[in-house]
Amino acid sequence: MITPQSRPCRPLLFIFLCLTCLHCRVDARPLLAPGDFIIAIDEDFSSRSSSPLSEGVANAIDGNINTKYLNFGRENSGFIVTPSSGAAAVQSFRISTANDETPRDPAAYAIYGTNDAITSEEHSAGNAETWILIASGERSLPDVRFSPAPVVSFGNNVSYSSYCFLVTQLKDSPRANSMQFSEIEFFTLPDAQGRSVLAAGDLIIPVHRGSAESSSPVTEEVFRCIDGNVNTKYLNFGRANSGFIVTPGIGRAIVRGFTMTSANDFSGRDPVSWELFATNARIRSVEHSDGKSEQWVPVASGNLILPTARFTQSEPVTFNNSVSYASYKFLVRSLRDGAAAEAMQFSEIQFEGSEAAADGLEIKSYVYDREARMLTLSWKSEPGQTYTLFYSPDLRDWDQDVDDSILSGGTMTSFGPFEVINPSFSRGFYRVERN
Repeated sequence: MITPQSRPCRPLLFIFLCLTCLHCRVDARPLLAPGDFIIAIDEDFSSRSSSPLSEGVANAIDGNINTKYLNFGRENSGFIVTPSSGAAAVQSFRISTANDETPRDPAAYAIYGTNDAITSEEHSAGNAETWILIASGERSLPDVRFSPAPVVSFGNNVSYSSYCFLVTQLKDSPRANSMQFSEIEFFTLPDAQGRSVLAAGDLIIPVHRGSAESSSPVTEEVFRCIDGNVNTKYLNFGRANSGFIVTPGIGRAIVRGFTMTSANDFSGRDPVSWELFATNARIRSVEHSDGKSEQWVPVASGNLILPTARFTQSEPVTFNNSVSYASYKFLVRSLRDGAAAEAMQFSEIQFEGSEAAADGLEIKSYVYDREARMLTLSWKSEPGQTYTLFYSPDLRDWDQDVDDSILSGGTMTSFGPFEVINPSFSRGFYRVERN
Protein backbone atom coordinates (compact mmCIF):
# COMPACT_ATOMS: atom_id res chain seq x y z
CA MET A 1 0.00 0.00 0.00
CA ILE A 2 1.31 3.47 -0.91
CA THR A 3 -0.33 6.23 1.07
CA PRO A 4 -1.20 9.52 -0.71
CA GLN A 5 1.27 11.55 1.34
CA SER A 6 4.05 9.14 0.43
CA ARG A 7 3.75 9.54 -3.31
CA PRO A 8 6.78 11.09 -5.07
CA CYS A 9 6.60 14.71 -6.13
CA ARG A 10 7.98 14.13 -9.63
CA PRO A 11 7.77 11.24 -12.10
CA LEU A 12 9.80 8.49 -10.54
CA LEU A 13 9.07 4.79 -10.61
CA PHE A 14 10.07 2.50 -7.78
CA ILE A 15 9.21 -1.17 -7.89
CA PHE A 16 9.51 -2.98 -4.58
CA LEU A 17 9.74 -6.72 -4.20
CA CYS A 18 9.81 -8.81 -1.03
CA LEU A 19 11.48 -12.19 -1.21
CA THR A 20 12.25 -14.77 1.41
CA CYS A 21 13.28 -18.41 1.34
CA LEU A 22 10.94 -20.24 3.71
CA HIS A 23 10.09 -23.76 4.68
CA CYS A 24 7.02 -25.35 6.15
CA ARG A 25 7.34 -26.36 9.79
CA VAL A 26 7.80 -30.07 10.44
CA ASP A 27 8.09 -32.19 13.57
CA ALA A 28 11.31 -32.09 15.62
CA ARG A 29 14.18 -33.51 13.62
CA PRO A 30 18.00 -33.44 13.33
CA LEU A 31 19.08 -30.15 11.77
CA LEU A 32 22.79 -30.58 11.02
CA ALA A 33 24.32 -32.68 8.27
CA PRO A 34 27.75 -33.33 6.75
CA GLY A 35 28.63 -30.55 4.32
CA ASP A 36 26.87 -27.77 6.25
CA PHE A 37 28.86 -24.55 6.52
CA ILE A 38 30.79 -24.69 9.80
CA ILE A 39 33.85 -22.82 11.13
CA ALA A 40 35.92 -23.13 14.30
CA ILE A 41 36.06 -20.10 16.58
CA ASP A 42 37.41 -19.00 19.96
CA GLU A 43 36.48 -15.75 21.69
CA ASP A 44 39.84 -15.52 23.45
CA PHE A 45 42.48 -13.38 21.79
CA SER A 46 45.91 -12.44 23.07
CA SER A 47 47.01 -8.83 22.60
CA ARG A 48 50.56 -7.58 22.06
CA SER A 49 49.57 -3.92 21.97
CA SER A 50 52.07 -1.35 23.26
CA SER A 51 53.12 2.18 22.27
CA PRO A 52 55.95 4.56 23.21
CA LEU A 53 54.89 7.33 25.61
CA SER A 54 55.27 10.04 22.97
CA GLU A 55 53.56 8.01 20.20
CA GLY A 56 50.25 7.07 21.78
CA VAL A 57 46.93 6.61 20.03
CA ALA A 58 45.66 10.12 20.85
CA ASN A 59 48.17 11.43 18.28
CA ALA A 60 46.08 9.79 15.52
CA ILE A 61 43.26 12.32 15.91
CA ASP A 62 45.07 15.38 17.30
CA GLY A 63 45.03 17.25 13.98
CA ASN A 64 48.84 17.43 13.92
CA ILE A 65 50.47 15.51 11.07
CA ASN A 66 53.86 15.86 12.79
CA THR A 67 52.81 13.49 15.59
CA LYS A 68 52.06 9.81 15.09
CA TYR A 69 50.46 6.70 16.56
CA LEU A 70 52.77 3.66 16.74
CA ASN A 71 51.83 0.21 17.99
CA PHE A 72 54.28 -2.67 18.41
CA GLY A 73 51.40 -5.10 17.89
CA ARG A 74 52.01 -4.67 14.15
CA GLU A 75 49.22 -6.33 12.08
CA ASN A 76 45.72 -6.23 13.58
CA SER A 77 46.57 -3.30 15.82
CA GLY A 78 44.56 -0.10 15.75
CA PHE A 79 42.11 1.73 17.98
CA ILE A 80 38.58 2.05 19.34
CA VAL A 81 37.13 5.56 19.26
CA THR A 82 33.91 7.04 20.63
CA PRO A 83 33.31 10.41 18.92
CA SER A 84 32.20 13.12 21.34
CA SER A 85 29.93 14.48 18.59
CA GLY A 86 27.67 11.43 18.97
CA ALA A 87 26.64 8.48 16.84
CA ALA A 88 27.28 8.81 13.11
CA ALA A 89 27.14 6.71 9.95
CA VAL A 90 30.74 6.83 8.74
CA GLN A 91 31.08 6.37 4.96
CA SER A 92 34.70 7.30 4.25
CA PHE A 93 38.07 7.82 5.89
CA ARG A 94 41.47 9.30 5.11
CA ILE A 95 44.75 8.21 6.69
CA SER A 96 48.14 9.94 6.54
CA THR A 97 51.68 8.61 6.69
CA ALA A 98 53.99 9.29 9.62
CA ASN A 99 57.72 10.01 9.58
CA ASP A 100 60.36 7.29 9.27
CA GLU A 101 60.23 3.70 7.98
CA THR A 102 57.72 2.91 5.20
CA PRO A 103 57.49 -0.85 6.00
CA ARG A 104 55.42 0.12 9.06
CA ASP A 105 52.73 1.78 6.92
CA PRO A 106 49.24 0.25 6.79
CA ALA A 107 48.49 -1.76 3.64
CA ALA A 108 45.02 -3.11 4.51
CA TYR A 109 42.29 -2.21 6.95
CA ALA A 110 39.05 -3.33 8.61
CA ILE A 111 36.55 -0.97 10.21
CA TYR A 112 33.84 -2.09 12.64
CA GLY A 113 30.98 -0.34 14.44
CA THR A 114 29.09 -0.90 17.68
CA ASN A 115 26.46 0.77 19.81
CA ASP A 116 27.57 -1.12 22.93
CA ALA A 117 29.11 0.74 25.84
CA ILE A 118 32.90 0.42 25.49
CA THR A 119 34.34 -1.82 28.20
CA SER A 120 37.53 -2.92 26.41
CA GLU A 121 40.64 -1.64 28.13
CA GLU A 122 43.69 0.09 26.66
CA HIS A 123 46.09 -2.26 24.87
CA SER A 124 43.57 -5.11 25.08
CA ALA A 125 42.25 -7.23 22.21
CA GLY A 126 39.33 -4.79 21.94
CA ASN A 127 36.73 -7.52 21.67
CA ALA A 128 34.68 -7.00 24.84
CA GLU A 129 31.91 -5.52 22.69
CA THR A 130 29.85 -6.90 19.80
CA TRP A 131 31.39 -5.44 16.64
CA ILE A 132 29.81 -5.31 13.20
CA LEU A 133 32.18 -5.35 10.23
CA ILE A 134 31.43 -2.33 8.03
CA ALA A 135 34.21 -2.42 5.45
CA SER A 136 37.61 -3.91 4.77
CA GLY A 137 40.16 -3.83 1.97
CA GLU A 138 43.61 -2.87 0.83
CA ARG A 139 44.92 0.67 1.22
CA SER A 140 48.62 1.20 0.59
CA LEU A 141 49.88 4.56 1.82
CA PRO A 142 52.24 6.76 -0.22
CA ASP A 143 55.96 6.36 0.39
CA VAL A 144 56.10 10.14 0.83
CA ARG A 145 56.24 10.95 4.53
CA PHE A 146 53.62 13.16 6.23
CA SER A 147 51.31 12.62 3.26
CA PRO A 148 47.57 11.73 3.14
CA ALA A 149 46.55 8.62 1.23
CA PRO A 150 43.59 8.66 -1.17
CA VAL A 151 40.21 8.68 0.56
CA VAL A 152 38.53 5.30 1.13
CA SER A 153 34.73 5.29 0.65
CA PHE A 154 32.30 2.48 1.51
CA GLY A 155 28.58 1.88 1.91
CA ASN A 156 27.21 2.31 5.43
CA ASN A 157 23.82 3.73 6.41
CA VAL A 158 23.95 2.66 10.07
CA SER A 159 24.96 5.09 12.79
CA TYR A 160 27.31 3.73 15.43
CA SER A 161 28.39 5.34 18.68
CA SER A 162 31.88 3.80 18.53
CA TYR A 163 34.20 2.50 15.83
CA CYS A 164 37.09 0.05 15.81
CA PHE A 165 39.75 0.55 13.14
CA LEU A 166 42.32 -2.20 12.60
CA VAL A 167 45.36 -2.28 10.33
CA THR A 168 45.25 -5.86 9.04
CA GLN A 169 48.39 -5.76 6.86
CA LEU A 170 51.59 -3.72 6.70
CA LYS A 171 53.49 -2.53 3.63
CA ASP A 172 56.51 -4.75 4.41
CA SER A 173 55.71 -6.87 7.45
CA PRO A 174 59.02 -8.85 7.61
CA ARG A 175 60.95 -5.58 7.92
CA ALA A 176 58.51 -3.77 10.20
CA ASN A 177 58.76 -3.88 13.98
CA SER A 178 55.54 -1.88 14.43
CA MET A 179 52.53 -0.24 12.78
CA GLN A 180 52.31 3.53 12.46
CA PHE A 181 50.43 6.44 10.89
CA SER A 182 50.16 10.12 11.73
CA GLU A 183 46.48 11.02 11.30
CA ILE A 184 43.12 9.46 10.49
CA GLU A 185 39.83 11.19 9.66
CA PHE A 186 36.28 9.77 9.45
CA PHE A 187 33.51 11.40 7.36
CA THR A 188 29.75 10.95 7.17
CA LEU A 189 29.62 10.91 3.36
CA PRO A 190 31.74 9.26 0.62
CA ASP A 191 34.84 11.01 -0.73
CA ALA A 192 35.62 12.83 2.54
CA GLN A 193 32.41 14.83 2.24
CA GLY A 194 29.86 15.55 4.94
CA ARG A 195 30.75 16.03 8.58
CA SER A 196 34.17 15.20 10.00
CA VAL A 197 33.45 12.76 12.83
CA LEU A 198 36.67 12.63 14.87
CA ALA A 199 38.18 15.40 16.98
CA ALA A 200 41.07 15.84 19.36
CA GLY A 201 40.01 14.80 22.84
CA ASP A 202 37.59 12.06 21.73
CA LEU A 203 37.73 8.89 23.84
CA ILE A 204 40.22 6.66 21.99
CA ILE A 205 42.08 3.57 23.16
CA PRO A 206 44.80 1.46 21.48
CA VAL A 207 43.99 -2.18 20.76
CA HIS A 208 45.57 -5.19 19.13
CA ARG A 209 43.26 -7.98 18.06
CA GLY A 210 46.25 -10.25 18.18
CA SER A 211 46.07 -13.92 17.41
CA ALA A 212 43.10 -16.13 18.17
CA GLU A 213 43.86 -19.00 20.47
CA SER A 214 41.73 -21.16 18.18
CA SER A 215 43.58 -23.92 16.33
CA SER A 216 42.94 -27.55 15.45
CA PRO A 217 45.10 -30.47 14.27
CA VAL A 218 44.76 -31.31 10.58
CA THR A 219 42.84 -34.52 11.31
CA GLU A 220 40.61 -33.02 14.01
CA GLU A 221 38.99 -30.04 12.29
CA VAL A 222 35.59 -28.65 13.19
CA PHE A 223 33.66 -30.20 10.28
CA ARG A 224 34.28 -33.62 11.82
CA CYS A 225 31.83 -32.91 14.65
CA ILE A 226 28.93 -33.08 12.15
CA ASP A 227 30.28 -35.78 9.82
CA GLY A 228 28.17 -38.55 11.38
CA ASN A 229 31.27 -40.54 12.33
CA VAL A 230 31.78 -41.01 16.07
CA ASN A 231 35.36 -42.15 15.46
CA THR A 232 36.41 -38.67 14.32
CA LYS A 233 36.42 -35.59 16.55
CA TYR A 234 36.67 -31.81 16.74
CA LEU A 235 39.53 -30.57 18.93
CA ASN A 236 40.35 -26.91 19.62
CA PHE A 237 43.43 -25.76 21.52
CA GLY A 238 41.48 -22.64 22.46
CA ARG A 239 40.03 -24.66 25.34
CA ALA A 240 37.25 -22.73 27.16
CA ASN A 241 35.33 -20.19 25.04
CA SER A 242 36.02 -22.12 21.84
CA GLY A 243 33.33 -23.67 19.67
CA PHE A 244 31.84 -23.20 16.21
CA ILE A 245 29.50 -21.27 13.94
CA VAL A 246 27.20 -23.39 11.77
CA THR A 247 24.66 -22.59 9.05
CA PRO A 248 22.29 -25.54 8.57
CA GLY A 249 21.97 -26.48 4.94
CA ILE A 250 18.20 -26.96 5.30
CA GLY A 251 17.74 -23.21 5.75
CA ARG A 252 16.47 -21.17 8.67
CA ALA A 253 15.70 -23.43 11.61
CA ILE A 254 14.34 -23.36 15.15
CA VAL A 255 16.84 -25.10 17.45
CA ARG A 256 15.27 -26.46 20.65
CA GLY A 257 17.99 -28.79 21.88
CA PHE A 258 21.07 -30.84 21.10
CA THR A 259 22.99 -34.00 21.89
CA MET A 260 26.77 -34.32 22.10
CA THR A 261 29.01 -37.36 21.90
CA SER A 262 32.30 -37.70 23.77
CA ALA A 263 35.52 -38.26 21.82
CA ASN A 264 38.34 -40.72 22.43
CA ASP A 265 41.01 -39.85 25.00
CA PHE A 266 41.18 -37.47 27.99
CA SER A 267 37.79 -36.83 29.60
CA GLY A 268 39.22 -33.64 31.16
CA ARG A 269 38.81 -32.01 27.72
CA ASP A 270 35.04 -32.65 27.72
CA PRO A 271 32.69 -29.63 27.54
CA VAL A 272 30.68 -28.81 30.67
CA SER A 273 29.04 -25.37 30.50
CA TRP A 274 27.88 -24.11 27.13
CA GLU A 275 26.13 -21.17 25.48
CA LEU A 276 24.15 -20.97 22.22
CA PHE A 277 23.66 -17.81 20.13
CA ALA A 278 21.86 -17.17 16.82
CA THR A 279 21.79 -14.68 13.96
CA ASN A 280 20.18 -14.01 10.60
CA ALA A 281 23.04 -11.80 9.46
CA ARG A 282 25.50 -12.86 6.80
CA ILE A 283 28.40 -14.77 8.34
CA ARG A 284 31.52 -12.65 7.99
CA SER A 285 33.56 -14.37 10.68
CA VAL A 286 36.32 -16.60 9.33
CA GLU A 287 37.85 -19.87 10.43
CA HIS A 288 39.66 -19.66 13.80
CA SER A 289 38.52 -16.08 14.42
CA ASP A 290 36.69 -14.78 17.50
CA GLY A 291 33.30 -15.22 15.79
CA LYS A 292 32.17 -11.70 16.66
CA SER A 293 31.79 -10.16 13.20
CA GLU A 294 28.00 -10.61 13.37
CA GLN A 295 25.31 -9.46 15.79
CA TRP A 296 24.35 -12.50 17.88
CA VAL A 297 21.22 -13.10 19.95
CA PRO A 298 21.49 -15.34 23.06
CA VAL A 299 19.29 -18.43 22.74
CA ALA A 300 20.15 -20.73 25.66
CA SER A 301 22.91 -21.75 28.06
CA GLY A 302 23.50 -24.38 30.70
CA ASN A 303 25.62 -27.27 31.89
CA LEU A 304 26.14 -30.52 30.02
CA ILE A 305 26.60 -33.90 31.65
CA LEU A 306 28.77 -35.66 29.08
CA PRO A 307 29.47 -39.31 30.00
CA THR A 308 33.03 -40.10 31.06
CA ALA A 309 32.76 -43.21 28.89
CA ARG A 310 34.37 -42.54 25.52
CA PHE A 311 32.37 -42.41 22.26
CA THR A 312 29.14 -42.05 24.27
CA GLN A 313 26.24 -39.74 23.56
CA SER A 314 24.84 -37.39 26.20
CA GLU A 315 21.23 -37.26 27.26
CA PRO A 316 19.27 -34.78 25.13
CA VAL A 317 19.59 -31.15 26.23
CA THR A 318 16.37 -29.18 25.60
CA PHE A 319 15.35 -25.55 25.98
CA ASN A 320 12.59 -23.15 24.91
CA ASN A 321 13.06 -21.35 21.59
CA SER A 322 10.38 -20.40 19.08
CA VAL A 323 12.39 -18.14 16.73
CA SER A 324 14.01 -19.40 13.54
CA TYR A 325 17.54 -18.34 12.61
CA ALA A 326 19.87 -18.88 9.68
CA SER A 327 23.04 -19.55 11.71
CA TYR A 328 24.00 -20.58 15.23
CA LYS A 329 27.08 -20.10 17.38
CA PHE A 330 27.88 -22.76 20.00
CA LEU A 331 30.51 -21.95 22.64
CA VAL A 332 32.01 -24.23 25.27
CA ARG A 333 32.42 -22.04 28.36
CA SER A 334 34.13 -24.56 30.68
CA LEU A 335 35.75 -28.01 30.62
CA ARG A 336 35.58 -30.97 32.97
CA ASP A 337 39.18 -30.33 34.07
CA GLY A 338 39.90 -26.79 32.93
CA ALA A 339 43.15 -26.56 34.87
CA ALA A 340 44.74 -29.63 33.28
CA ALA A 341 43.11 -29.78 29.84
CA GLU A 342 45.19 -28.37 27.00
CA ALA A 343 42.27 -28.55 24.54
CA MET A 344 38.50 -28.86 24.14
CA GLN A 345 37.07 -31.80 22.22
CA PHE A 346 33.97 -33.81 21.31
CA SER A 347 33.25 -36.23 18.50
CA GLU A 348 29.72 -35.33 17.38
CA ILE A 349 27.00 -32.74 18.00
CA GLN A 350 23.47 -32.68 16.64
CA PHE A 351 20.93 -29.86 16.91
CA GLU A 352 17.30 -30.86 17.24
CA GLY A 353 14.31 -28.73 16.25
CA SER A 354 12.34 -27.77 13.18
CA GLU A 355 12.54 -25.79 10.00
CA ALA A 356 11.13 -22.27 9.82
CA ALA A 357 7.41 -21.73 9.38
CA ALA A 358 6.21 -20.03 6.22
CA ASP A 359 5.07 -16.45 6.65
CA GLY A 360 4.57 -13.24 4.70
CA LEU A 361 6.94 -10.39 3.93
CA GLU A 362 5.32 -7.34 2.41
CA ILE A 363 6.44 -3.75 1.77
CA LYS A 364 3.63 -1.52 3.02
CA SER A 365 4.73 2.01 2.13
CA TYR A 366 7.48 4.30 0.92
CA VAL A 367 8.23 7.98 1.41
CA TYR A 368 10.29 9.87 -1.18
CA ASP A 369 11.74 13.32 -0.48
CA ARG A 370 12.18 14.90 -3.91
CA GLU A 371 14.41 17.76 -2.83
CA ALA A 372 16.78 15.67 -0.71
CA ARG A 373 16.46 12.62 -2.99
CA MET A 374 16.00 10.47 0.10
CA LEU A 375 13.82 7.36 0.35
CA THR A 376 12.30 5.52 3.32
CA LEU A 377 10.81 2.04 3.01
CA SER A 378 8.56 0.20 5.49
CA TRP A 379 7.66 -3.48 5.42
CA LYS A 380 5.99 -6.14 7.53
CA SER A 381 8.68 -8.01 9.43
CA GLU A 382 9.45 -10.51 12.16
CA PRO A 383 10.97 -9.59 15.54
CA GLY A 384 14.57 -10.69 15.90
CA GLN A 385 15.28 -11.00 12.16
CA THR A 386 17.60 -9.08 9.82
CA TYR A 387 17.01 -8.04 6.22
CA THR A 388 18.96 -7.06 3.11
CA LEU A 389 17.85 -4.28 0.78
CA PHE A 390 18.99 -4.66 -2.84
CA TYR A 391 18.91 -2.20 -5.75
CA SER A 392 18.63 -2.91 -9.48
CA PRO A 393 18.49 -0.47 -12.42
CA ASP A 394 16.80 -3.00 -14.71
CA LEU A 395 15.32 -5.92 -12.69
CA ARG A 396 18.17 -8.11 -13.94
CA ASP A 397 21.29 -6.98 -12.10
CA TRP A 398 20.76 -7.26 -8.31
CA ASP A 399 24.43 -7.20 -7.31
CA GLN A 400 24.21 -3.90 -5.41
CA ASP A 401 22.94 -4.06 -1.84
CA VAL A 402 22.02 -0.88 0.04
CA ASP A 403 22.41 -2.55 3.43
CA ASP A 404 22.79 -6.23 4.30
CA SER A 405 22.13 -6.17 8.05
CA ILE A 406 18.94 -4.18 8.66
CA LEU A 407 17.65 -5.05 12.12
CA SER A 408 13.96 -5.81 12.49
CA GLY A 409 11.87 -3.11 14.12
CA GLY A 410 9.35 -5.72 15.29
CA THR A 411 6.24 -6.46 13.27
CA MET A 412 7.01 -3.42 11.08
CA THR A 413 10.47 -2.26 9.97
CA SER A 414 11.31 1.14 8.48
CA PHE A 415 14.63 1.77 6.78
CA GLY A 416 15.81 5.23 5.85
CA PRO A 417 15.92 7.87 4.90
CA PHE A 418 18.70 6.78 2.55
CA GLU A 419 19.95 8.42 -0.62
CA VAL A 420 18.28 7.11 -3.76
CA ILE A 421 20.72 5.22 -5.95
CA ASN A 422 21.08 6.77 -9.41
CA PRO A 423 18.64 9.64 -8.64
CA SER A 424 18.97 10.98 -12.19
CA PHE A 425 17.32 7.81 -13.52
CA SER A 426 13.56 7.91 -14.06
CA ARG A 427 13.10 4.57 -12.37
CA GLY A 428 14.73 2.22 -9.88
CA PHE A 429 13.99 -1.16 -8.38
CA TYR A 430 14.41 -2.20 -4.73
CA ARG A 431 14.06 -5.65 -3.26
CA VAL A 432 13.94 -6.74 0.37
CA GLU A 433 15.02 -10.21 1.42
CA ARG A 434 15.08 -11.72 4.86
CA ASN A 435 18.56 -13.00 5.66
